Amino acid sequence: MLACVSRTALALAFTLALASRAGAGTFDLIWGNRITVTTYPTNSGFNIYGRDIAIVVNTGSTDITGPEFRGATLTGTSTTPGIEVFLYIDPNVPIVPVHPNEATGSVVDFNAVLLTLLEPGETFHQTSPLLSLEVNYPPGFSGSAQLVLAIAMEGDIAQFSIQMTFVAGTDFAIQFDSAGRTSAVPLPTAARQTSWGRLKKLYR
Repeated sequence: MLACVSRTALALAFTLALASRAGAGTFDLIWGNRITVTTYPTNSGFNIYGRDIAIVVNTGSTDITGPEFRGATLTGTSTTPGIEVFLYIDPNVPIVPVHPNEATGSVVDFNAVLLTLLEPGETFHQTSPLLSLEVNYPPGFSGSAQLVLAIAMEGDIAQFSIQMTFVAGTDFAIQFDSAGRTSAVPLPTAARQTSWGRLKKLYR
């Protein structure tokens, strides 16, 4: 066997090593990517509870279980000062396993647009609410904000954003104007797993 390897060959191996981890994740998210919120003078926030901001589609080959959901890391921020965002899973609701090619969540009237992005062969299972969203803002706020959210679960992460428009009114209302779909991708692995030294050893 050759005792040395060209830098080109090592670079190719390095790329292949990265690519092996940069494949598809095990779930997709379908979420409301444009939402209109009608506020009133004393309204300072809302909590989408009982209806999901997003539904989870299992694109893997095994079930996504309740403990996997419970172990997920959820984050949310806003690009607009004064607006606070909390993406969460209610600790008290039961979570049923999500089978391969199945989407799960709570869909009713105003978030029904989420179901339009299911793909052929995928089914939807109506369950207890899974991904809830709380947004706080100054009383009677009007304008727009971009919410940046993410869910990391079992080594995969899905990142998504919501363009939220706030309009003044006399009663609170919320409407999902459109939906988006994104695929989770594997979280980065430690650099040592694809280091130059490790790759050289593979070729000696």
